[in-house]
Amino acid sequence: FANICGSLRKSPRNLFLYYLLADREDQNGRDVPSIELFDSRSSLGLSLSLNLDSNPGSCSGSNVNDERHMDGNSFGRRSSSSDIMNTSSLESRSVSPASIMHMDPFDERRIFDIMHINSFESRLVSSDSEAPIRLNAMYLLPSFINHSCTPNASRLFVGDAMFVFAGRGIRENEEITMEYTDTLLPLKKREEYLQYTGYGLWCQCERCMLERSVQEHLEECSEKFIDLYDKAFEEVREMVSMRAGSSFPACEELANVYEIVRKKTTGFENLTSVRKQWILGGYSSAFLGKWFTKGLSKDFDPPAEYVNSIAMELVEAMRETVPGMPHTLSFATLLGAIGSREEALLELSNEAFKMAMDECIRVYGRQRTNVVIELLQQSL
Repeated sequence: FANICGSLRKSPRNLFLYYLLADREDQNGRDVPSIELFDSRSSLGLSLSLNLDSNPGSCSGSNVNDERHMDGNSFGRRSSSSDIMNTSSLESRSVSPASIMHMDPFDERRIFDIMHINSFESRLVSSDSEAPIRLNAMYLLPSFINHSCTPNASRLFVGDAMFVFAGRGIRENEEITMEYTDTLLPLKKREEYLQYTGYGLWCQCERCMLERSVQEHLEECSEKFIDLYDKAFEEVREMVSMRAGSSFPACEELANVYEIVRKKTTGFENLTSVRKQWILGGYSSAFLGKWFTKGLSKDFDPPAEYVNSIAMELVEAMRETVPGMPHTLSFATLLGAIGSREEALLELSNEAFKMAMDECIRVYGRQRTNVVIELLQQSL
């Protein structure tokens, strides 16, 4: 933060452009300033071109100069990224002296707020024995990518480099979107995170609008989920860390919630299969809590109790809702591994492995076959 402030204090032009990152930007499509971003000669970071291939797993990448002082998660409230694709040098851009003279004064609090809202968080793992190191960085062009609860792109950090992958087929002129929070959650939980974690965002993506239209039918399930979620999370955490416990009441109750949601969703005859998957994807953790704690305590035996049509249906829903999620990759890979133990489940096992390999592309980009196999093994 001190380095960034020092650079901005010395350069009125840099400060002017930096303020434009947050000035009059709006997720809901109102007026935003037309600007270009800093290039590699700027002390604030390197530029990134987001000309993604339309195929899943295609990517563009960027890295930053200094990621030690940033805080927060990604946030880009741009209605369109088409006007910031040109990353010509800072010296050549047109910024009038009058504009700079009449801009707001140097304000450390405002600078920090912009960094907090627009930066990305990742974790660096240096070895199996060491705890992950939390890293935060500002990648300027990606910070303009808007949020969606059904995003079409995912991101991956390798050292200080950030890669943006197409998570699904992207049409020409379609806006690139990413998620700002865990979107494999029900509507009210997502709204809570987006409102109270610094974003102040009221999401109006297609999925949120859909879920609001059927919320009266799911209200009781939603409230139950919110009440049980943290308790179930603790049960899972204790099971993983201590490998102990035979009773998981919150996970059991959440599993019942998932079954109710599943039945209600099946009854929404006016919804397409994809929209039904969005609802199921949001309640995925309600299913996975019991599935995982019970399975881990019993070594996932018998396999048929864990590898079945309901579990496979959920993998598809998770992939359709938010492509490129590491825990979706882990779930699909684990289903494939468990199913391979029993001959009667080999067809489902092969299907799960195919979904896992496809999801691996969305998480890590296109890789050689031997690399994909190793990544699948690491996901378990």
